[in-house]
Amino acid sequence: MIDWALVNISWMLDVPTSEVILLDPGYSDHSPLSLSFAKEDSSKAKPFKFMNHLDQHENFQEIVMRAWNQRHKAGKMYDV
Repeated sequence: MIDWALVNISWMLDVPTSEVILLDPGYSDHSPLSLSFAKEDSSKAKPFKFMNHLDQHENFQEIVMRAWNQRHKAGKMYDV
């Protein structure tokens, strides 16, 4: 197969809902590519992702503790 769609990590992060479909080449020796962009559903809960290398930072514990101890004005979920 000689038909490709290439992206880099920046593209994958910026346009996570993009999709490429190889179409029927018909009489050509190249397949047309169909690129689609789906609107991201912001109402869906997104899974928590933690990059393991972050805990290697020398101030990791301090940064996390400072963030946890901040007051949030994001709704009743944070009222304790």
